[in-house]
Amino acid sequence: MPHMTQWTRKSLHCHRDAGLRNGKELIPTFEAEKIDQETLLLLDDVTLTSLIPIIGLRFKIQKYLKNALDESIEERATTPTVSSEQQHRISVEQEAAFNIRDILLATPNGRGIVDTIENKHCISLKERQAMVRILVSHLIERFGENPSAGIKVSLASSVVEQFPCLKDCQGKGNEAWFSPGRYHRPATGFLEERLRNVRKRVEHYMKETSIHRAKWIRDNGTKTIMEIFKEYPRLLDTPGMISQDFLILNPDSASKLTENWVPVFKDKILQFASTEKQSRDLLSNVELMSAEMQSDVALQVLPVVLPTSVYKIGRKTFKPTFIETRKAFIDIQPIGTNMAEYLRSKDSEFPHVLMMGDNQCFQAFAIINGEALEQNTLLAAVDVCFKAFYVFDIDYPKQCSTVWQFLQTVVYGLPGDETPTMRVLRAFIFADKQ
Repeated sequence: MPHMTQWTRKSLHCHRDAGLRNGKELIPTFEAEKIDQETLLLLDDVTLTSLIPIIGLRFKIQKYLKNALDESIEERATTPTVSSEQQHRISVEQEAAFNIRDILLATPNGRGIVDTIENKHCISLKERQAMVRILVSHLIERFGENPSAGIKVSLASSVVEQFPCLKDCQGKGNEAWFSPGRYHRPATGFLEERLRNVRKRVEHYMKETSIHRAKWIRDNGTKTIMEIFKEYPRLLDTPGMISQDFLILNPDSASKLTENWVPVFKDKILQFASTEKQSRDLLSNVELMSAEMQSDVALQVLPVVLPTSVYKIGRKTFKPTFIETRKAFIDIQPIGTNMAEYLRSKDSEFPHVLMMGDNQCFQAFAIINGEALEQNTLLAAVDVCFKAFYVFDIDYPKQCSTVWQFLQTVVYGLPGDETPTMRVLRAFIFADKQ
C-alpha cells in the first residue's frame, strides 16, 4: 500500500476538484498518525472529527473520501480477470476491503450460506437475513455501531464483488445492501436497516437498565469514569445515552437548561457581569450579537460572577484565578486545534467543555474520559457535561465547583450546596418575578 508521502500526500495536494485547496495543511497531522491510502479510506466520522476539527474542511474531506472510495471500487470492478473463475474470486477477495467469504465461513450459519451461493447462485430470504446479521456483527466489532458511510459502502461493494450473483444489474449493483443518504433522505439497504435495529435495541436496553446501572455506579464506593465505561461502554460510544440516563433519573430537570437559559437567565447574567472588569472584553458589543452568541457569552462569564472560594487539598490551600476557573469549566482553544493532540495532552479526570473559537463558539465538545463528544451548540455541550457528572456520580472539579453547583441548584432545580455568591446571583435573576 502506498505510503503517506506518495498517494495520500499527492491526494491532499492535488485534488482541487474535491474542494481540497487547503488539504496540504493536513499533511503533518496525517503523517504523525501514520495514515496511508488504506487507513485514509477507512477513517470513520469520529476519527475524522478528532483529526480535522474545522467543520468546513472536514466535510470536504468526507466528500473526497466518498468519491475516492467509489472510484476505488469501480476500478476494482473493471479490472480484467483471469480465465479461471476461482482465481478471479481469490483475486477480488485479496483486494476487497472485507473478505466476505472468510467472515461467513467463521460462523456455522455462514458456511451453509457460502455453499448455497456457490452451488445455487442465489440465497433464500432466511439465508439473506442470516448473512446480514453475520456481516453487521463483524462490522460493529471492527467499527462500532456507527460506522461511516464509506465503510458501509465498502462492505456492500465487497458483497457483490465477491458474490456476483447478488449484484443488481442497475446502478452500481450494491444499493440493495447499502445506499448512502442524500438530500436529507436517510440511508437505505439491508446493512443499514440491520444497523438501525441494533442501535434501537441498544437504546432500549440502556433505557431499561438505567436504574440498575445507576445503582451499580453508586454501590460499593466511588468508581472512576474509566471503571464505569469499561462496564458500560455504550454510555459514551452511543450518542444520547448520557442524556437518556439523566432523563430517567431526573425527568423534571432534564430539559431545564436548554429551555430556560435564553429566556430566563441569559440577559440577567450578562447584566450582572457587566459590573465586573474581567467581563469587559467578553461583553464588548454584546448588544449587537445574536441571541445564540449572547447565550454563549453568558456561559463564559459564569466563572466571573461565580468565583471559586479558597479550598484545600491535603494541607495545601488553593485560590484559583479566573483563567483557571474558566479553563476547568469551558476550555477555549483556537479554531483548528488538533483534537487528537489535545486529548492526549489532557490528563483531567473530570468532564469539561471544549470550545473552539474566540468569544464566538465555532465548535463545542463535551470532553469525557478522553472522548470528545461533539455537540451542536455550546449550551448543549454544557448540558451533556453536567449530566455526565450526575450519571457517573462524580464530584465537580474544585476549580469551578461553584459554577456547576449554581447550574445544579438554580438552573436544573436539583438539591445541592449553595454559596452566598450563588444566592446573590439568584436573587438578582428572579428579583422582578417575585
